[in-house]
Amino acid sequence: MEQRLFPLTILLLLVAFSALVAALAPIAVGFIAITVSLGLVALAATIVPMSIFVLNLTTMIGLGVGIDYSLLVVTRFREELEYAESRLEAARATIRTASRTVITSGGTVMIGFVALMIVPLQETRSIGLAGLFVVATSIALSVTFLPAVLAILGHHVDQPLWLTRRLRRLRFGRGWNRYARAVARHPWRAVAISGALILALALPALWLRIGLPVVNWFPTDTDSGRGLAVLQDMGHGGALRPLKIVVGMTDGSQVLDVDRLRGLRALSDSIRANPRVAQVRGMVDLRPGIPLWQYVELYGDTAKARQRMPDVFRTFLSHDGTATMLDVVLRDSVSLDGSLEAVREVRHIAVRRLPMLGHARMLIGGFSASNLDFKNKVLGLFPLLVVLVLGATGAVLALVFHSVLVPIKAVVMNTLSVSAAFGMTVVVFQWGIGGSLFGLAGPTQAIFVISPVLVFAIVFGLSMDYEVFLLSRIKEEFDEQHDNDEATVNGLTATGATITNAAMIMILVFGAFAFARVMAVQMISFGLAVAVLLDASLIRVAMVPGVMHLAGHLNWWPGYRRPRGSDRRRGSGESRLLRAPAPDRAANPGP
Repeated sequence: MEQRLFPLTILLLLVAFSALVAALAPIAVGFIAITVSLGLVALAATIVPMSIFVLNLTTMIGLGVGIDYSLLVVTRFREELEYAESRLEAARATIRTASRTVITSGGTVMIGFVALMIVPLQETRSIGLAGLFVVATSIALSVTFLPAVLAILGHHVDQPLWLTRRLRRLRFGRGWNRYARAVARHPWRAVAISGALILALALPALWLRIGLPVVNWFPTDTDSGRGLAVLQDMGHGGALRPLKIVVGMTDGSQVLDVDRLRGLRALSDSIRANPRVAQVRGMVDLRPGIPLWQYVELYGDTAKARQRMPDVFRTFLSHDGTATMLDVVLRDSVSLDGSLEAVREVRHIAVRRLPMLGHARMLIGGFSASNLDFKNKVLGLFPLLVVLVLGATGAVLALVFHSVLVPIKAVVMNTLSVSAAFGMTVVVFQWGIGGSLFGLAGPTQAIFVISPVLVFAIVFGLSMDYEVFLLSRIKEEFDEQHDNDEATVNGLTATGATITNAAMIMILVFGAFAFARVMAVQMISFGLAVAVLLDASLIRVAMVPGVMHLAGHLNWWPGYRRPRGSDRRRGSGESRLLRAPAPDRAANPGP
């Protein structure tokens, strides 16, 4: 899949840059970031366990973030190159502006991955660690390696010149300028329309159901998927995922004692009475219909019984005889999500209240039980993760922009885009509307718990990239002109194309993985792609500039003080991105 992404990504970058050399630079950064990050993951795997999902995540994030940051740096370098006295000066200006933006953006992304590491589970911690590796590597390459390469290339970054000259008009953003001024004239309209669309898409998130998908859990074109289908046709699908119940005696008594055997039979009868249970297998349930007295007689001479049935004793009885295991096979009609409810119901059985099991302890394991415990643990810590991500992100933005309103607005709008991603995930996966496009056999009826957690932690930072791209340029323009409306127009004009191109590449990368054969990867990738799409199309180019116009100078409170004579300067400055470069410099792409 990754091999198919590179040609499409290069094509998009060619359209964005209109130059082959400029298009290859971000690809090189993304490729190096992935390679270095995978090496760091391999080293980390020798110390701590790493989830298998780390490989897909590293590739997705490495391509997306590495190319995103490189796109911003290369775009700014080409802009500075038109006005700087030398390629070195253009590189210095790029480092002062774009590189600072990359560091701020990367910091917000890393906050989400750090938050994942507070969840004491192997899957989330390993993904958080791998995310830190790939984002840190992408930042380092984008602010050191890439500016150095661009300083060496100079105007050669625009090679081939015939293509650059033919498509040069696309680089000055005149279409974006007209759009930005239309938003400035009708900010309420932009906020109302984009806000209504986002809320409508987020509405299905109210029906989000966390659990195990009922279909498509195993890839249908693999041996495991085909084997499961055969077992289900035979009526034995539940045999693959039995509940494993361990009953241990805390007082050290033998479970094969007569009294304990009575208690075990009472326990198995209680479990078997559950309509979700098809069969119980254990020391007192070797075959259906055998009365308890025969088991008492059978185990009267334990040593002899062990010799006659060594496999049974190895499977169901501990070596010291103080603990036994029961296999609980669920009915085929019980879905994966319904199996979680079966675990809850079995756990509600008060084993110590059963006859002769007053000193017993019951533990339930297996696929369904482990997923239920995983779900409860993750959801229990999810509010803390949300608070940490929102609080830390807001604090970073407040320090960078010296503002109160800007970080609040950024956090609220990012929350809207994430909520809309959850809503669309519910529609496509849980409800199955359009799911056939992604190879789904039907609605999953539930969303795997790791999907919304990872989507929130990752996409909150990734979508904040575009917020930082836009706000950094608006702040830069505002510091020059002290005119909030003009700065917002110029900032959107300068970054609109960059944000759109970066988002298209990110959507391509995440969208490709949405067609993977692994359900969890599909859900996560789809959520990331949708969040980036909505963030770049509605939030950053409509809602954010609309709110910026409405808030005026309050955007920069308390860090802004109106200078004397500002009224005479209001609107008098013109952003240099709207002025064409000098003819002699455009025609002579020297060093």
